Amino acid sequence: MKRLLVALVLTVAVSCGTDPLSVCQEVDGSHDCSYQDFGSVDLSDRNLRDIDLSNADLSEATLTGAVLVGADLEGVNLEGANLTGAYLYAADLSGANLERADLERANLERADLEGANLSGANLTGADLYAADLQDAKANEDTTWPDGFDPVAAGVIFED
Repeated sequence: MKRLLVALVLTVAVSCGTDPLSVCQEVDGSHDCSYQDFGSVDLSDRNLRDIDLSNADLSEATLTGAVLVGADLEGVNLEGANLTGAYLYAADLSGANLERADLERANLERADLEGANLSGANLTGADLYAADLQDAKANEDTTWPDGFDPVAAGVIFED
């Protein structure tokens, strides 16, 4: 019986894991996670409002339904990340790498995407109202919301 209890406790401890954001420092009530490596981490449905993830590596991460309102994502690597349905209202994604990222139905209203790499990104159904896409980079594999004109928004197309 004692072995079974020890095995059960160890199994629960291992399966629960730790919060990947535990490496972040709290600064003035928000979390500073800048320059951290969160590659392939699952942050689905997390409230990450006003978080600082500038220059962090979130490549291949899952952020479906995550709330990133006002988040600092300047220079973040989100290559291949899944941000389906993420709420990125007024987030700073300037200079971010969103190559092959899935932003389907994401809310990017008033987001700053200036100079971001959107090559191969899926923006089907995304809300880009008042988003700043000046000098953002895209290619023929980038998928845009119906009726959206990326050239008029200042997007630069590369081969």
